[in-house]
Amino acid sequence: MIYTAIDTFYVTEEQLHNSPSRKDGIDEQTEMTLRLYGCELIQESGILLRL
Repeated sequence: MIYTAIDTFYVTEEQLHNSPSRKDGIDEQTEMTLRLYGCELIQESGILLRL
């Protein structure tokens, strides 16, 4: 089961906009795409490991 809630962020809006990736020149769209891909990998790994 996947839990999502709008009020459970671990970083501030400022931290999202000033991430290390942004400082290295990665644009917002690319960073978001890679972030979502990473989340999908973690989720699928948990399913396959039956965690």
